[in-house]
Amino acid sequence: MKRNNIFVLAMVFSLSAFAGSNETNEALETEKNVDSSSVAAFNACMENNQSLLIQSQDLMTLCLVKHSQKVDNKEFQGQGRYIKTDQGERSFSVQLVNSTSDKIVTSYAVILKHNNQEEAQIFRVSPVGILPGKSTVATFSALDYQPKNDQEVEGGQFQFGIDAIFGLKLDLK
Repeated sequence: MKRNNIFVLAMVFSLSAFAGSNETNEALETEKNVDSSSVAAFNACMENNQSLLIQSQDLMTLCLVKHSQKVDNKEFQGQGRYIKTDQGERSFSVQLVNSTSDKIVTSYAVILKHNNQEEAQIFRVSPVGILPGKSTVATFSALDYQPKNDQEVEGGQFQFGIDAIFGLKLDLK
């Protein structure tokens, strides 16, 4: 008899743990009922999927992949240049300006091609959180091609672009 009571209590405890709280149920409903590419959907994804098995950084990446949408490149401005480090090597620095009014940039790619290298090099930047009207600077030091002198870093010696911009729609309440 005691054994059956313990079993029933264990089952009730297990079922109540799976049922979740009202907050979890509300978060699930929020994720279903909002624009899937919105900050609200991303936040609901983070809340709904918290687990001891998934590190928070990994969960953030998974939720960003699920909810971020490609954003038109025309909404952004970028500037790029080579800079000399204290060690005498060169890095490439890019400033990206988010000119949108309602998108948070969550990831982007920088494509760099110097005239003296055969193939372009792609740098992926993620996760980031660039708010509308704001800018960020990223510096890349692991260059496939190291310009040898100042003439090799002047305009016309290299091309760069910013591509594969992804973001979330910002709907403030």
